[in-house]
Amino acid sequence: MKGGISGRMVAGFVLGLVGALGLGFVLGRLGAHTSAAPELARPTRAHPRAPRTGERPVLRTELERLRKPVEEARETRAPVESHGVPPAAANAAAAPRPVDILDELAQVWNVAEPDDTRTLVRLLVRLHLDNGDPRAAFSVLERHGSTECVSASIDLYDRVARDLLASGDRATAGEAFSRALAMCPGDARIASGLIAIDAFKAIDVLESALASEANVVHDPRTSPTLLSGLSPHPHGDHRMYHDRPHAKTSLVKALRAAGRTGEARALLESLLDRRGNSQQLGILRQMDPDAAEVRLREWIADPEDGLHWVDNLADLLEEKGRGDEAADLLEAYLRAELTDDDRERLCYSLISSAPRRAFEYLEATLPADAVGGEAEDYWGSVADELLYRGDVERAADGWCRVIQATRGDPQQWVDALLEHAPQRALIPLLEKRVAGAPNAAFLSSLADAYWRDGRREEALTAWSNAGALDPSDDEWSTKLDRAAAGVDPLDGGL
Repeated sequence: MKGGISGRMVAGFVLGLVGALGLGFVLGRLGAHTSAAPELARPTRAHPRAPRTGERPVLRTELERLRKPVEEARETRAPVESHGVPPAAANAAAAPRPVDILDELAQVWNVAEPDDTRTLVRLLVRLHLDNGDPRAAFSVLERHGSTECVSASIDLYDRVARDLLASGDRATAGEAFSRALAMCPGDARIASGLIAIDAFKAIDVLESALASEANVVHDPRTSPTLLSGLSPHPHGDHRMYHDRPHAKTSLVKALRAAGRTGEARALLESLLDRRGNSQQLGILRQMDPDAAEVRLREWIADPEDGLHWVDNLADLLEEKGRGDEAADLLEAYLRAELTDDDRERLCYSLISSAPRRAFEYLEATLPADAVGGEAEDYWGSVADELLYRGDVERAADGWCRVIQATRGDPQQWVDALLEHAPQRALIPLLEKRVAGAPNAAFLSSLADAYWRDGRREEALTAWSNAGALDPSDDEWSTKLDRAAAGVDPLDGGL
């Protein structure tokens, strides 16, 4: 089978899954028909459930029907060449594929064993995707898929749709996105996927879902479905996306993509009138930056929630070329009584919007001898932002502040100074830190600086002292050995 999953491995998986039901005869001989492959992870079932009354006859009847193709495939194993086709190839072609057997089982268990079916569906989908057949994977979801808004279900649809899109099958990808969006109209990733393919279809699906009174969030813990619990959500839970505000935000995007700008703007304004979210505000910023500024100024005046929007307004002002005004706004709020989290957020916003003003603010507010914590983080961030904007001299000042503030290894900041501002006097800066609180990392950087400056004896002493402080690191002894051998300790990788 293309993809290399052996029949024996899949058989072992299914046997482990249904052993409690006594159904091993169905898959017992699959291993002879497919080639060897990497081992398939085998799930465990800590508490096998006893079959409910009336299940076994249906299950046995249907699975007995599956015995015939398996037995017929076994009988074709005689090594007889047929029409020029080698025996091995003929046998492989005649043998039922594991995915076909699993598909039959899923069809039966969809009624009889929904808990086990969800595991089979996941396996089937992944086998088809690994085999490069996303259309078959989508077919599995169409036949056995959930109709409830459960993140595990939507994750499968999303992966299948994106694989279809990557294969060039936009039409079927659109169908997969459409089905998932109808289930979860509030899922932004699914909506974006469909909008990129067919904005008009996305509008139809979203408007239909929003008009329906059936948009109820289902909890997978109390309403188990075929695909619930198949895979963990990236954030560690099973969050529901079936909420109207997010669906309406996606509808705004779809209307814009379809060229229905007036309708999009009207819907967006209605959402913002109810104090919208940052995503909706971002759309307004794209459509009308001046209107977005008016909205933000109204919102920051709210004594309860206004602080939440200050950095958004500052970012918009900086984007509109009014960086000084953005800095004035942020500094005004930074002078007020704030929680630590709010102060940190606004300080980083100031660094991003106006790094020169942020440098001045940090100089005025941080103690000159501050070490570690926020001092190290702030100075490192402001130096990076200044370098990005081409202010190398002020960035070098920032790196010097980081070297004074860091508790860890200063080498990355030393390297930045050597690369961008080699004229800076590193030795006095490092000597000051070593004198105050010597550690091996600073002694090593100081030794390197001594060596580059031609002060060889002082370099050897500093490396020896670093080794005494941290004998577990052989960097210092290696450099000393290279120096003793007449080789430049700083030349080449160590």
